Parts: sequence; structure tokens; C-alpha cells
Amino acid sequence: MNQDINRELLFLYWSGLATPMQRKLIVEWLQESAHQETFYQWLTEWEDLYPQSLGDTDKAWVALSSRVDGEAAQSAPAETQSSRPLPVWRPLAGWWMMAASFVLIMGVSFLLRDTLFWNTYRTGSGQIATIQLADGSQATLNANSELRAPIYFLPFGDRSIQLTGEADFSVTHQKNHQRFIVKTPSNVDVVVLGTEFVIRSTGKQFRVALHTGKIALKQDTSRTDMPLMTLKPGDVASIDTGGALQLATRQPTRQLTTWRNRLFVFDHHSLGDVLTMLNDQFGETIKLENDSLANYQITGRFRAERAEDLLAVITEITGYRIVTRNNQKYLVN
Repeated sequence: MNQDINRELLFLYWSGLATPMQRKLIVEWLQESAHQETFYQWLTEWEDLYPQSLGDTDKAWVALSSRVDGEAAQSAPAETQSSRPLPVWRPLAGWWMMAASFVLIMGVSFLLRDTLFWNTYRTGSGQIATIQLADGSQATLNANSELRAPIYFLPFGDRSIQLTGEADFSVTHQKNHQRFIVKTPSNVDVVVLGTEFVIRSTGKQFRVALHTGKIALKQDTSRTDMPLMTLKPGDVASIDTGGALQLATRQPTRQLTTWRNRLFVFDHHSLGDVLTMLNDQFGETIKLENDSLANYQITGRFRAERAEDLLAVITEITGYRIVTRNNQKYLVN
């Protein structure tokens, strides 16, 4: 069967990114012995570009073929003068065994693709981590965040990663102008070439602020006809209560990344918002004894390494105090 199998498709295949139909076409393409040399040539190129902890496949095939042929020889009856010559099926059987083993290996690789081809980075309460991605881009994760990124990026197509939580990015520009896409649980994709920006996306809340460069937002990623919202430096985009993207311009975007230095900046923030930030950053849940306390506003810049540090600031400014009832902390006046 003469299928149009090219180098790029096989690279996708070895990366675990090929579709079921593409994998089927590759297996059929390999049934022609003339394609095997090309297959191993491109496999060598792929392994040179993206070294893997895999065994010697050639040695494995030889060992498997020898074992199959050896078992067939032991079970075959002794040939006599009256025996009619039989068709020799062993080479074909050996090939099918190797092909089946190849499919099995690739199937296992596909099932384990999240482990083999993706890195998952997580931060807990109060933790901040800076990650170097395979293309040289950097991501600094805020507390209680998760980032999934490929172990390597293919030399074609988009550079896609997945973020839940908050992260500050510095994205490298590629010579072939590959796009860098951050997928979020808010059903908004952030599309960039090379720039610096910060994203907060928890599913319930979405906000992206652009420091330098240019990015575009695509909402409702299941639709191809949705227009893009383009951001310029100083723009902050968020999702309103109705689920629509809204844009604010000329904003001090760097203030949205002060958490990198354990610095909290409040500008007439309500006490309710401050306690929400405390929970997001340190995993500390403080409830208000009276809902009317939520409207108290706080302004200032405060450094806090722990939840206790920020709570001390809150109680000193407001004059309120912390009490514990049934293992739950409350802020009371």
C-alpha cells in the first residue's frame, strides 16, 4: 500500500501525537520492506534531536526474530524423501511477529504518552517556582498552580502548554515564527510569538496582562469562527460575570506579578478580596464573622512569606482579631 508517509508525520507518531488513522496508515506503510530503511533513517534523526531512554530496537528485533525462527525449527517435523516440500512461511511469520511487537510497543508508548512526552509542574500553598521550558521560554508559577508542557517542542506546528492557576511568562521568539499557545480551563487560548505576560486562570477566574510584545486571545476554543482579541503592552483582559472578555488599557501590569517577590500590593482592595487572595496564595481559609466586614478597604504594599505574616498586617490595620471555632478561623471585630 503506497501511502504518503513523510518525515513530519513519523515525528508526530514517535511523539505520541498521531491520530488513530495516521497510526494505522503508518503500520500499513511499514508492511512494504522498501520503506523500512527510510523508517529507520528518520527514526535515527528523531532520536538524535530528542534523545529517549529507549532500548536498542535493532537488537530487539534480531533477538525476537531469532527466537521465533528457533521455536518454529524445534516444532517442525523431520524432512524425509517422501515429504512434499511445503511453502516457507517462517520469514513472513517472523515479520508479522515483529510488526505486531512494533504495534504493541507503540501502543504502550501512546498510553504512557503523558509520562513519556509531558512534564507536569505543580506548586503548593505558599510555593513559587520558575521553570525553564524546552524552547528556552520561562514560566514562574504562583502558589497552587499547575503547568503541563512537552518535554520537547517539535520543529513544526504550535508550541502548546496547559496552565491552571497563575504564571508569569517570558516567551522566546523562534526563527520559524512558531506560535506559543497557553491553553486554560477558562476556555480561552492565549496565542503569542515572543513576549512577556502574566495569566491567572482557575476556571472560575481568568485574567491576562501583557507586559511587552503582542498576544491574541481566542475565546470558545471549540469554534473556529470566533474573532481574536489582540492585546498591546499595558492591556489587561478578563472575563466578566456574563462570560464575555473585557479589556482595560494602560494598566500597571507589573503590579500583578509582585507575588514573585512575596510582595502584596493592595489599592483600595476590599477585605473580602484580600482574604480570597490569602486563600489562593497560602491555602488559608479565613471567614468573616459579619458580611458587612467584607467592604473594609485596604491600601498598601506588604511583604509576606507566610499566611501568618499577612494576617498580622490585616489585624493591625483593621483592628479586628482572629478567633478559632470548631477548627475554623474567623475574623471578628
